[in-house]
Amino acid sequence: MLMLLLALVGGCTNSSTSGPPGPPPVDGTFPTVDLGAGPERPLQLWLDPLRSQARFTLADSSLPADIKAPKKLEIDLAKHRKGRMATVPLPFALDGDARSRIGLEMTVTVGGRELRYASLGGGPFTWRIKGDDLVIQAPPSEKTATIQYAGTASLVKRRILSESGLSPSDFVVHDLTLDGHTRHGLVLPSPSTLAWDVILPAKSPRFRAFPSLDTPPFTDQHSDGMSVVLEVVDSGTVTEVSRKKLDRQAFSEWSAALDAWAGKAVTLQLRTEVEGSPDFDYAFLGSPTVSGDGGEAVRRVLVIGLDTTRPDHFGWYGYSRDTTPELDALANQSAVFTSAYTPAPRTRPSFRSATTGRNPLDAVGAKNIGAVFQEHGFATGGVVANIHLQPRFDFDEGFDTWQFFGKAEANEQVDRALSFFRANADRDAYMFLHFMDPHLRYGAPGPNRDVFVTDPDPDLPFAFDRQQVIGWERSGQLDDRRKAHITALYDGELRFTSREIGRLVDALDAMPGKTLVVVHSDHGEELWDHGGFEHNHTLYREVTNAVLWVRPPGGTAGGPVRSAQPATLADIAPTLYDFAGFEAVPPTDGISLRPFAEGAEPKPRDIGIAHLRYGLDRWAVVHDGKKYIVATGSGEEELYDLGADPTEHRDLSKSVDPTPWRQALAPAHPGLRAGMGWRITLSTRPGSSPLVLTLPSPASDADVLDPETLLAGGRANQAWGEVPRKTPPEVGTVALSPDGRTLTFTPGAKPDGVIWVLFEAPDAPSAKGTTLSTGEKPLDLSANGDGARYVGATGTRVEITPGFVVVPPPDEAARMAALSGDEPSSSDDSTTCQLCRLGYITGDACDVCEGSGEEPDEDPSLH
Repeated sequence: MLMLLLALVGGCTNSSTSGPPGPPPVDGTFPTVDLGAGPERPLQLWLDPLRSQARFTLADSSLPADIKAPKKLEIDLAKHRKGRMATVPLPFALDGDARSRIGLEMTVTVGGRELRYASLGGGPFTWRIKGDDLVIQAPPSEKTATIQYAGTASLVKRRILSESGLSPSDFVVHDLTLDGHTRHGLVLPSPSTLAWDVILPAKSPRFRAFPSLDTPPFTDQHSDGMSVVLEVVDSGTVTEVSRKKLDRQAFSEWSAALDAWAGKAVTLQLRTEVEGSPDFDYAFLGSPTVSGDGGEAVRRVLVIGLDTTRPDHFGWYGYSRDTTPELDALANQSAVFTSAYTPAPRTRPSFRSATTGRNPLDAVGAKNIGAVFQEHGFATGGVVANIHLQPRFDFDEGFDTWQFFGKAEANEQVDRALSFFRANADRDAYMFLHFMDPHLRYGAPGPNRDVFVTDPDPDLPFAFDRQQVIGWERSGQLDDRRKAHITALYDGELRFTSREIGRLVDALDAMPGKTLVVVHSDHGEELWDHGGFEHNHTLYREVTNAVLWVRPPGGTAGGPVRSAQPATLADIAPTLYDFAGFEAVPPTDGISLRPFAEGAEPKPRDIGIAHLRYGLDRWAVVHDGKKYIVATGSGEEELYDLGADPTEHRDLSKSVDPTPWRQALAPAHPGLRAGMGWRITLSTRPGSSPLVLTLPSPASDADVLDPETLLAGGRANQAWGEVPRKTPPEVGTVALSPDGRTLTFTPGAKPDGVIWVLFEAPDAPSAKGTTLSTGEKPLDLSANGDGARYVGATGTRVEITPGFVVVPPPDEAARMAALSGDEPSSSDDSTTCQLCRLGYITGDACDVCEGSGEEPDEDPSLH
């Protein structure tokens, strides 16, 4: 089927009348959508008021006239106290994003003292959110607490059209998350009416939506029930087709056949109807569509994202264990790209690229593949199990339905995927399906867990995490036997995942229609190949070589196509658009792999890899058969011949001129600046006089290097609310003279760090002859090879090192904040513990999660 996504804009009026408005007339003012013009025309109407035209009359609000967002809430601690701790049910609704901002938007005061927000608890004067409760720790002598939550005002304003600051179209567009399941659709206060003119498909026209009552702003308020009504207006006659009673918060399917009007020009009308009191009557209609049967074979597109998956642990790639028989069979029907790379050794940047076709940083805010397929009329669904793929990071944009279950096993993910495809068996459908199983903690269910364990370590705990493995290594408990046992557990996860994917593919192949399958990984796993464990610490092959397969409908003719074409995850989007025949698509940074999947000869291409969170910040490029890696802070370089040294253990950087790879680095990473220059490592006292350098040749630019890039122990995870230990302004500020010959550094509050300097000339000048002064006083800057050094008696130190300099662009957290206008979010206690256990947050914040003090309840999404 070929379908078109439509939306509804314009023609809106506001109303607060008690009765339902009459049917909007078919007057030709708005375009009639032809849903039955044949396979070359749309066979689906998706209701989204931001992208097309329709008519609707909205009630201004369904809130009681006297409702007010309380500026302060008084709590009687005695009613909820147990010792020093009072556990109080939250009085207002919190979605995932609101939870992440709670530490920034809420204050709790006891006895005139504002308590400290501590996401994991601790201390007698703290508060936190635990599940749906507010937990306050204060001395028993304190009887009351006062809450001020800035979000209460927005909770109310969002539900009043005239006060929301939104256009009617934006007001109607809405999403709702219930028990990990997010749907996009419409919210309509009661009474409201929405209508659009259509020529229905000639065959099997049908309406479908997934309604629920919307979440009220406060937990002690609720609707007494309401109805949504579907009507057809045909030649002035209004016919009620179907009615749905809403009396609780739960998605339920609502569908109605429109065969009586097949092929006819009619007005379809959705109306909300009051039953009893109108208070809090807000109907949410998830994924509302009108579709039909175009007589064409149904097209299914399935993209499988494998978390933490190494290709070299697949049987198909030559691994000694039979870990992936079902996946190997799928590879034998696919184009397998053996020179595929992930753009980062961690989840979010890689999946951003994989789901948008953009490089990881430019992918922030970019249109999702799901949105493109939705615009071309496909039903779209996502099923994910990694905390970084939650709706708060916008991965769900463009999907009719998005399900996040962080504790999901592969069999549960497959069941959800099959449910989606079976529910849309008569429609074109696109799904992104994510498997978390190979990620820590390794523990496949049933016999798969120990299937490859041949010499078990009797002292290995049944469940363990990264912090424990690091602790064993430091204490000498991580011997070869334990490493082998852990590796076998990882392989058992692959075995289980392979079996379940095989079940899924077999079921889809048995359904009528055509199925295109793409399989990819987001990154691999370090299993001590270079001495380390887990991922997100290095840029070596074990974490950056990617699974990337394309199986066309029916499979590749004559067996697998093994392509050496250099590929990356940004290629997935243009490849899918090419196979689907889409022409109106957003820009991508990748290329279509379809020609190479069909046997075209590989073409040379550079691939960029970077975006580490832990370990020293590094940037890499694969160019001319070699991988080049450079450290941001130190300039240390590595170079590996991927043909002669595929495991990347023989560094050639000292014996091969790195110039070609240096020149290839920046073009492979949009926004990265690189060239010959200086690193100036310095330390001085806060408040001391500015340091002035007279440069030997003009500099084009200079500034303080982000101190986070210098940390070997990991950068602050600002997207989850971690605060950097030091920011560039705290180190100081840098100013260049107009002629670029004088650099002035003004110390900040924490004035030790690194300054980068890029010169106009192609080569970095020697530091010999450079002068250093503070005000009028010259300092003795002595030669140190091509560099220079100064060590002062009062604690000031300066060292200049010429070499290749890389200047990172603004990172993901900065781009997210700029896009939303928000500060980085905080995380609640259970989310923080989950991040700790997965290794995404480290350090003191994780002590409680490891059993030190009170341990919060395990988050239901913890895998």
